Amino acid sequence: MPVGEFLYVRWRLKDTGEMIEHRVDLRGRLPKNMSLQTLTFVIEGKNLYVYLVTDKPKKYWGEPPILKTYRSEPNITYEIYPKPHPFD
Repeated sequence: MPVGEFLYVRWRLKDTGEMIEHRVDLRGRLPKNMSLQTLTFVIEGKNLYVYLVTDKPKKYWGEPPILKTYRSEPNITYEIYPKPHPFD
């Protein structure tokens, strides 16, 4: 399956009822081969964070860096949005 080009996320803030939408351009942020890797995201208020979780385990559970996703505890994980992480 080809690697996706965009991620669209829409959510509502419970406090204000405001609708937030983000369309993330994934081109250049993902490796060409996504086999055994996953994409996950975290929403904090109006902010969206997108992570690439690799199949590579850390040397020990909880090895830094621990990112905003629990999936970064056992596996090497990269924040790809809003921080770019270019892959070739």
